[in-house]
Amino acid sequence: MLAKPAVPTSATSAAAIVTGRDTVELAVNLPNQGKISNLPSEAVVEVPAVVGAAGVTGLAVGPLPEAIAAVLTARGQQQELTVRAALSGSRAQAVQALALDPCRNVRFQSWHPDRHAAVTPSSPQLD
Repeated sequence: MLAKPAVPTSATSAAAIVTGRDTVELAVNLPNQGKISNLPSEAVVEVPAVVGAAGVTGLAVGPLPEAIAAVLTARGQQQELTVRAALSGSRAQAVQALALDPCRNVRFQSWHPDRHAAVTPSSPQLD
């Protein structure tokens, strides 16, 4: 016999929207818009939310500890640079974004694109 999920599922959220019966989701990704006061407004954040007939309404959680906010702000800026590189096709921006990515497995001596073997001149999406 399958156990009932301990947390709401997307089916639960869909049912809440259709039936108009509010439910609380503990983690929903939404534009920040002040929900976490010390992160950029345009950042996408994971916050609790009420889901129901009115849609999805994120709940304000206040500020994060300063050190955590600093790390998350820097990570968001790095992700924005990655998106700009992808949209523009800029090889230099792509290498810069990769150099700033804390999840990378490569060490860089500099941001110079010719020093990174993974991004080659033959890469079709990059100039």
